[in-house]
Amino acid sequence: MSKSLAKVISYLFYPILIPIYVTGFFFYQTYFLFDKEQMINTFRLVLMLDFFFPVLFYFFLKNRKYCDSIFLDTAEQRKIPVLLYMALLVLIIIRFTGIPDLLPLKMFFTGLFTAHIFVLILLYLDKKISLHLVYLTVALVFIGMFDIQYRLPVRLTFMGGILIAGLVASSRLRLNAHNQEEVYLGVLIGAISQLSMLYFWL
Repeated sequence: MSKSLAKVISYLFYPILIPIYVTGFFFYQTYFLFDKEQMINTFRLVLMLDFFFPVLFYFFLKNRKYCDSIFLDTAEQRKIPVLLYMALLVLIIIRFTGIPDLLPLKMFFTGLFTAHIFVLILLYLDKKISLHLVYLTVALVFIGMFDIQYRLPVRLTFMGGILIAGLVASSRLRLNAHNQEEVYLGVLIGAISQLSMLYFWL
């Protein structure tokens, strides 16, 4: 894999984009449960709290010379962004609480929040892991749990997700952004965090 292609893949599946993809997937599969306005409002909320605010935070931190790359190359550079993003995840989770049809999405974002607890602990131990793989694995386990609950034809999506995760892992290694241990830890933390939602969801 060329470095140019590895960079493109890393951008296409940048961590904060994954929840947007998952939300789109969820509504594509369950559109019959919601009216159009509810889907638009939910998607707008996710877009605002999961994407626009984190981007604004990034540029604020960059102007303060706290970080120099969107990929936040060191453990130190990741601490504040991870804390800020966790706060935004809490807002999303609160917004989805009490809406039965949005329980799967709530469980996805709760799994993501749980993963960030592990990520933050490791950061304070001066160890970074692949957030790309954390997010993708949380998404993959979510799709598997979604399949169990709704019995909808999502097997191809799941298999495609595994392929994408493999490509992203290869791209992060190709760019020397992570070593194999950091990639594997990302997968492990993502899987454990989302699987822990089984008790509350299914």
